[in-house]
Amino acid sequence: MNTLLARKKIANQLDTNPKAALNLASKLVIAEPEASVNYKNLAYCYSRNQDVDRALATLELGRTKTNETFVFWESAKASIFIEHELFRELTESLIQTTLQKNVNDLSKKLLWQNFGQFTDVAILSTYLNRLEEHLDPENELWADFCYHFYSKKKFDCVNRILRFFRNEGSLSYVNKKKLSIVFNNGNLTSRGEQLLTRMVEEAPTIEATQEDLLELSKVKAFQGNVYQALECLDRLLKINPNSREALRSKIFYLHYSELASIGDIQQASRRFYELMPQRKTAPPVKNNCSDVLKIGFISSCFNMHPVGWMTAGFFCEVAKLKHLAQIHIISRRGKPDFVAKTIENSGNIFHDYERLSDEDLERNITLLGLDILVDLEGLGLHSEIDLLIHKPSTFLVKWVGGLMGSTYFPEYDFLISDKHQTPKKFENDFSEAIIYMDENYVTYTPPPYKLRRHEAPHNLNDFITFGCFNNVMKISDSCVNAWAQILDQVDQSILYIKDRSTGDTAVQKNLREKFSLLDIDPARIQFWPPTKHEDHLKYIQLVDIALDPFPYTGGLSTLEAVFMGVPVIALSGRLLCHRHSTTHLAAIGHPELISIDQQEYVETAVALANDKDQINNYRSNLPRDLEESPLLNHKEFAEGFIKKMAALNIQRSH
Repeated sequence: MNTLLARKKIANQLDTNPKAALNLASKLVIAEPEASVNYKNLAYCYSRNQDVDRALATLELGRTKTNETFVFWESAKASIFIEHELFRELTESLIQTTLQKNVNDLSKKLLWQNFGQFTDVAILSTYLNRLEEHLDPENELWADFCYHFYSKKKFDCVNRILRFFRNEGSLSYVNKKKLSIVFNNGNLTSRGEQLLTRMVEEAPTIEATQEDLLELSKVKAFQGNVYQALECLDRLLKINPNSREALRSKIFYLHYSELASIGDIQQASRRFYELMPQRKTAPPVKNNCSDVLKIGFISSCFNMHPVGWMTAGFFCEVAKLKHLAQIHIISRRGKPDFVAKTIENSGNIFHDYERLSDEDLERNITLLGLDILVDLEGLGLHSEIDLLIHKPSTFLVKWVGGLMGSTYFPEYDFLISDKHQTPKKFENDFSEAIIYMDENYVTYTPPPYKLRRHEAPHNLNDFITFGCFNNVMKISDSCVNAWAQILDQVDQSILYIKDRSTGDTAVQKNLREKFSLLDIDPARIQFWPPTKHEDHLKYIQLVDIALDPFPYTGGLSTLEAVFMGVPVIALSGRLLCHRHSTTHLAAIGHPELISIDQQEYVETAVALANDKDQINNYRSNLPRDLEESPLLNHKEFAEGFIKKMAALNIQRSH
């Protein structure tokens, strides 16, 4: 018998004629009983014929008849378990192997790396006590377990392992990469940062070095170290000046830097633009409904995100203007929250394009025949910039969502703002023409929670409680300096900071050290962890005064503070994103909370802290002022918006 040809025939028949394959495999074992591969093939044939018990027995027979490695037989057994979805059996088999002292660590590691992803984490978690008894705390297998638990969202098990496993420095590069993901997404960025720093030096390829520097920049930014994040990106760009993702991130972070100039942002933006694919696209299909504007809005954030909160009311009202405009909502990523459902069911034409390829997305949008396409993403994480610069509509407009300032891309015709957010004297900072809304550039849709509003906490405490509810990336060194002055002048006051990152010990340590250098007792700087949105609003009520960060100010956070009756002390800057709070506070009729320089910012905060009656007045009046302001007049805003868009169409026809 030609054994090589016989094995090929078995492989060919395994799917089409498993019984014939089984018959031939049995003959091969008899003809060549010393060959381990024959027992494995016979086991696979039994498995394919739905006889798992005989398949496993055949592997045990082969183990006794040949000198093949332990990993060979265990891998074959694991493959059979996976084929029949016997994940419990697979998990218990791998665990028993791990507990065997006569099996070397390399064999255990190979098996977990190849098959660990298929194990049942519920079963694995029940064995943690026994595994801790048998495995050294520095065993590299703990990194595999940790990543596996992380991938299955078993964070309690992840945290348990990381409390005793401290051997990440000796891991292989691949396992370091896995564990860095766990650290950086699990409020342990100090360990993730240290690991990534090592990985940058150990990376096996130039491409890996770039990936690690990019990831390290994200960690630095998450911790609030914007300048260090930019240093990582500049280091990456020296290696590869054509890294678009590094440039996109750099443009994004420059808007948070108090040292960056408009020229720096323009330079990075134009370099990014040079690297965009400049392929031609078909012209947009002509709108045959000449009396009705066709306007599209594209975003991945039509949900509980600033884009959703600031457009939901608008979409509900603009749907009533079908005689003037046909609205197309183009969603690239869905989330089943109530804001998303409100927008989807607002009465406009909703397109769920989450699963479309980039090519199909462009084709579908082009076929809509839009007069105007409004970008609600900018250069954010889910940017559609490659599509948008192909102009799949007559006009391209930038609005809320990644709205930091000018794009400096010539394809963008207009940018929507208002007189407070973009004073006329700053118009030359933009490559786009500014469309000035009459009152404010957005509206706000308050949440439907039944929240009980409480009195200002100073009435119960003997001190003033300040708070900041913004991305810590926005807390610049000058901002910390101003806050330190305020705390120094307001005796016994404390500052609470709450953000998605404030559960991370590195973030807390970093900010406390900055205040300590300015002679502020670190105990006066407190942190609240991230919470669900309804609870987040309840936390806002626990402060007397909100301190807006700068230069990049709050947007949604300012509106939410006002909604809960908390005054926000803000500082106006030059860039559009440095004036979000300015326009919101002006819209509700409280320009006295807006400062033009750091000294006035400090003085305003200190004066308010010493005027407890005024704090109480704000607590009572701010929610009503918001309700009566243009920010909640979605009907008037929608009518004004369509009027402005119609003027563009008239302008084109002339």
